[in-house]
Amino acid sequence: PNFYGYSIPSNVYAASALYKLIEMNKVVWMDDALHSKSARLLTDIENGIERYGIVTVGDGVRVYAYEVDGIGGVLADFDDANLPSLLSLPLLGWPKLDMEVYAATRRRLLDPGINPQYFRGKDIQGIGSEHTMPGYVWPLAMVTEALTDKSIEQRARIAKMLLQTQCGNGLMHESVHANRTT
Repeated sequence: PNFYGYSIPSNVYAASALYKLIEMNKVVWMDDALHSKSARLLTDIENGIERYGIVTVGDGVRVYAYEVDGIGGVLADFDDANLPSLLSLPLLGWPKLDMEVYAATRRRLLDPGINPQYFRGKDIQGIGSEHTMPGYVWPLAMVTEALTDKSIEQRARIAKMLLQTQCGNGLMHESVHANRTT
């Protein structure tokens, strides 16, 4: 369930798709009305992300919010384990992604002291979801973390954890308790 009406990751994903639609229209359909409507919608979405989707959290750091309502309601320091997510923003292909704001967002999302849906167990750690019980890490979020990390060592560490999430049956699960991997 949404707390507020506007998901920032979903809006970033929509903006990315509109860029692609506009480019495709230039080559395939060459439809002026489609271009105009798409460009107008893209501008509105990007203005909304810039105006409402980047927020300053308690310690004065600018981050991407997860959800907003446009009238002051903000859900920050939270991410969903599914896609699109804040952690996945670089994978969505939005050319206006502010990498400094993303880096600050990422640091906070991967901090169990800040993100209430980040769980650290004896064998694995990662982002969970309100859709599952507390303490459950989603391998999809672990994959997203690895794909958006610049460190090969960190990627290898996450790949090792992903192998542990198969819990002895060789299958990838939607979620695994951070302390139960065998």
